[in-house]
Amino acid sequence: MTIKKELKLKAKLINPQIAEAVVKKIGKYNGVEETTDFFFTSSTFTISELRLRKSKSEKEVKFKLPLSRNTFQENEEYDFKVDDATDFSKFLEVVGFKLKTILRKYSKIYEYEEISIRISKIENIGDYIELTMHCEKDFNDKDKNKILELLRNLGIAESYIDSRYYSEINQEDK
Repeated sequence: MTIKKELKLKAKLINPQIAEAVVKKIGKYNGVEETTDFFFTSSTFTISELRLRKSKSEKEVKFKLPLSRNTFQENEEYDFKVDDATDFSKFLEVVGFKLKTILRKYSKIYEYEEISIRISKIENIGDYIELTMHCEKDFNDKDKNKILELLRNLGIAESYIDSRYYSEINQEDK
């Protein structure tokens, strides 16, 4: 199991084509990813997000423990691979978790210095940009400022920042 810290800034994109044109000028293209995310909740456990992600190449479980959430999402992430997503879903139901929502996500992935940039289209939610850093230590104001500066350089207004998880956006915007 991998344990790491995540610092993520997510913003709604009004025009993803314009945002991607700017990102292409500064970032290194790393490909695309298509995923189906299954989000689970439990009446026993208070957690921010338990997700089973299926992509063409793998099945991964990720548990996000929130450390702080304001402009940024700061999480401690625990993730591991599973062989059979259906069996693991059944296991989660047996121990008290219920399927909350399913989201399909298509992302174009870029890298700028140590920041991962994803331009994502989430079915029934819309287009977002995610600027993310991962590390084993705690993040500081310098890390946050670096991400905010990148957002500004991409021409995206801070008023479009959304610190909710996609599973929350999906539930609240219905």
